[in-house]
Amino acid sequence: MNIGLIFTFWRSLLSVSGVQGLPWLRLWEIATKDLRNDMCPGWVKTDMGGPNAPRDVGQAADTAVWLALGENIPTGRFFRDRTEIEW
Repeated sequence: MNIGLIFTFWRSLLSVSGVQGLPWLRLWEIATKDLRNDMCPGWVKTDMGGPNAPRDVGQAADTAVWLALGENIPTGRFFRDRTEIEW
């Protein structure tokens, strides 16, 4: 029995397992954190909101874009016009 061959096999197996396991570990770290926010666009001039709605689509989308691209925004909150509001 070639001990060197067995050692090389186990070393390779552990190395591959570690490399393949790292993305899953990172995914688990991300999945267990509350990384989402909710936002209220308000009453918006759309087909559903109608012409009498006081807000345009740009005003409604501003907070969504800010939440998606902003930095250092607290998570697990509810926002409107870039301001946290009560549930």
